[in-house]
Amino acid sequence: MTTLKKDGPKAVHSWTAKKNIDVFNKKFIFVPVNADLHWSLCVIVNPGLIANTFENALVPMTAEHSCILFLDSLKMHSKHNYAKHIRKWLNFQWKRLGKGKVHGVAPFRDDTMMLKSPKIPYQENGCDCGVFVCRYAYNLYKMKHLKFTWDDIAEDKPLRTLITCNPAFEFDMADIARIRGEIETLIDNLSKLYLRMKEQEKAKKRAKRQAIESSKTSDKNASSSNSSTENAGEEVANAASRNEDFRSETKLAASEENGGIAGSIGGATVVTKDEDGDVIMSPSEEKENILQQEVVVQEKSTSEIVAPEKLASKMENTISDIPEEGENKNQGWSLQI
Repeated sequence: MTTLKKDGPKAVHSWTAKKNIDVFNKKFIFVPVNADLHWSLCVIVNPGLIANTFENALVPMTAEHSCILFLDSLKMHSKHNYAKHIRKWLNFQWKRLGKGKVHGVAPFRDDTMMLKSPKIPYQENGCDCGVFVCRYAYNLYKMKHLKFTWDDIAEDKPLRTLITCNPAFEFDMADIARIRGEIETLIDNLSKLYLRMKEQEKAKKRAKRQAIESSKTSDKNASSSNSSTENAGEEVANAASRNEDFRSETKLAASEENGGIAGSIGGATVVTKDEDGDVIMSPSEEKENILQQEVVVQEKSTSEIVAPEKLASKMENTISDIPEEGENKNQGWSLQI
């Protein structure tokens, strides 16, 4: 009600628009009013029957009509001021729902939607206004099956029969004290259920949050492990590449240092020759080449050695070929071994 009074009907548009509520299908609309440390109750009765007010000649006096009730246990709030804002809100809702004007005018006015304040029990202290509001609303709710006719609204003492003399409104301060105790017990019981429900919600949220954090940690660890494996593989590959480059650079450096010795670069053999076209070898390669030549000579020499028995036979054949005395002395001969 405070927002409606301060900012107008548009500010409270969401009250009904969000849930697509048609207030003109309701019997009662309860509007609690809180101002100046005090509670009172404004009640809209039969807002959808506002057209009956314009057709008094055609509508029976016993038919239901619309009105605004204002119930204030201390008579403290300005009922006419609040009723004015209620009518503005009703006209705004009427237009929002496209119901059109009644007889060419806005339907909710002072003379069509009358304000009534029936005589009711009043409080005798300064602290029970909230309990009185609850009791007023509860009593009217119990009367929802009753008709609010033009006879009831227009009588000299408005709603005297329907509200003032109704047994539901015959209560006193003792009854208010009892209701306060019942409300206290109800709030205490409901608070236990509420706190238990909130604790369960918090536990669910904690479990959900922990599950999310655990999943994030697992993903992070898995990602870190994969990254470590990839890094290790890259390091091994880089080390192998560096070693290969080092070997190539070492061989190349040795080649340059020894004046062009054969070496291997990147898997290919490089041979350096001098101006005459001869291959230039390092001392170690030259020594190895000499040793290989000696081995070849030894193998060749071994292949020419004649067995002793064959040597004797060969000598005999050779001796037999020596010319005897008197033969041609110029004939040459030789002993071959």
